[in-house]
Amino acid sequence: MKPKFRISFAAVVLAGLILTACTKKKDTFDSDSGTSYSTVDNLFKDVNKTLNDAAKENNLTGKTDGTDGANDLCATVTLNPPDWTTFPKTVTVDFGTGCTDQYGVTRKGKFTAVFTDYLHNAGAHVSVTFDNYYVNGVKLEGLYALANTSPNSSTRTFNDTITNGKATTPDGKVCTWNATRSSVQTGGFGTLIILDDEYTGQGKSTGIGFNGKTFDATSTNVVMKLNCRYLVSGLVTIYSGTDPTPVKVDFGNGACDNKYKVSYDVYSATLQFWY
Repeated sequence: MKPKFRISFAAVVLAGLILTACTKKKDTFDSDSGTSYSTVDNLFKDVNKTLNDAAKENNLTGKTDGTDGANDLCATVTLNPPDWTTFPKTVTVDFGTGCTDQYGVTRKGKFTAVFTDYLHNAGAHVSVTFDNYYVNGVKLEGLYALANTSPNSSTRTFNDTITNGKATTPDGKVCTWNATRSSVQTGGFGTLIILDDEYTGQGKSTGIGFNGKTFDATSTNVVMKLNCRYLVSGLVTIYSGTDPTPVKVDFGNGACDNKYKVSYDVYSATLQFWY
């Protein structure tokens, strides 16, 4: 009988909520920081979902269904060693020259995840690296590391970090960052399906945004539900350069939609995730 290899990694809000920010004048409103945030953060959430789908299609999850219930992952997934007991274990998800899924997301290249144990076990660790990996034309680089820090069998918690993270857009704009984050599973803990899993996290990140400005960001109560492609609630506060007034990103009230709100001083705008 094959053991249950649940890749809960995908359920954690990967990336430490990495963002960018821009200095704004009080008489104008520039939504660039919110747009940059949604781009980078959703790139890492997409990695979460993709690895979850890969696990489902290869009988590696501890639950009975994947994130969307569809066998639509157009990637080659390999395990090394190919048995079910030997660790560390390397999982490679390879999209080759590219393919587009049912949601219109095009991925190419590959990423590799190395597990020290089944991630649902306390103390387990996973590290993820990228090899010419693109999502809708944006190249993703850096090292992502995740550790299961659960204190007991009734609570599941994680710490994750991004080191030397980098996202490059098709027109050559670059965002770099480092981030740390902690999260706790707040929904679906005792069920056999992935669709009802929910995670709430908070963290800090620093870096240089797509606009060339340095940033320092803090996220609080950010919620990811695996039955939704987008973050559904939570707040991010961003300080950029020497500007004492923060930019804030609000993901909403829990509804699954592709909208988020960016505000600065008395100005605000409702935007859509870039994909």
